Amino acid sequence: MKEILDIVDRYGEPTGETVERSIAHLEGIPHRTSHLWIVRERNGRPEVLLQKRALTKSFPGCYDISSAGHIPAGDGYRGSAIRELREELGFTAAEDDLVCCGDRRIVWDDVFFGEPYHDRQYTRVFLIWLDPEEDALTLQEEEVDSVRWMDLEECIEGVEQGRFRNCIEPEELKMVLRAAKRSGGTVRLETDRLVLRRHVPEDAQVMFELFGSDERMCEFTGWNPYATALQAQETVQRFIASYEEAYFFGWTVEKDGQFIGTVGAYDYDPDENSIEAGISIARDHWGQGFASEALAGVLRYLTEERGISVVKAWCADRNIGSKRVMENCGMLQVGRAQDAIESGGRTYDRLDYEYRKA
Repeated sequence: MKEILDIVDRYGEPTGETVERSIAHLEGIPHRTSHLWIVRERNGRPEVLLQKRALTKSFPGCYDISSAGHIPAGDGYRGSAIRELREELGFTAAEDDLVCCGDRRIVWDDVFFGEPYHDRQYTRVFLIWLDPEEDALTLQEEEVDSVRWMDLEECIEGVEQGRFRNCIEPEELKMVLRAAKRSGGTVRLETDRLVLRRHVPEDAQVMFELFGSDERMCEFTGWNPYATALQAQETVQRFIASYEEAYFFGWTVEKDGQFIGTVGAYDYDPDENSIEAGISIARDHWGQGFASEALAGVLRYLTEERGISVVKAWCADRNIGSKRVMENCGMLQVGRAQDAIESGGRTYDRLDYEYRKA
């Protein structure tokens, strides 16, 4: 079946005309592509997943972008990137998980399989924070031979110095590196039953409905950032604006696609290499182990992948549920501050906990 592409203007916007892909490459007609780089962190440094091209493709056996493809007529950049990720690597993600690194214009004239090739691409480059094991991916055999993780900065150096076979543009890798440093540390996490994802504006109404009117949710804290719809909206907007910070972490907790709570870490102390964590699970999901499961996943990520030495948390001495969650996750009580919490006309002692990687 013929692949039909939108013809685009100098800004990458469809003109309303279309062209067959083979004709676009033969005649040098401008069209769109999406490039998606899968990135994770190891020991505080970004790594990138490279795709090794199938031997039947152009540039056979060369390392390339994690996943990429031409954008069919009528499709968008993000939707196309997500589709290619699913088709080439068998991984499903959401458009909201993509971080835009910038746009490139590619002009390339060559000969492939004896035919003239004049490529005029308008390319939008994305990264996505994912951490799949190489053998956990389902590779599209006609497109992908294999994959491998590589330190991103070492990859840039290797491409520039020709240390391994590749068809990668080093300037694009540098775009990805800059975006990775800007996009902070809130990556998508998955546990046995839960998905932890970045907040989106639509979460605000759910937070207000679940947390705002339930006095039990703030019984031992003394404040409720979701007390009104406006407050909830402002809180979520603040979370989203903070994602560019390297040491702000904020997740929505989902069970089978349903919002059930939030978990985050903030107030990073560079001198101690420490950070404070907090979690809230909607009351109709209490008693099922979701808070412990989500917090344990966050503690592992912060200490093992982000290299943070100490994760702190606290609760009121009468908050038996929160004490149990922290202790289930291996946090140890390290202090007690008398009458440090005032809530609802009552005072409570504050119990301080810490988690350190074993």
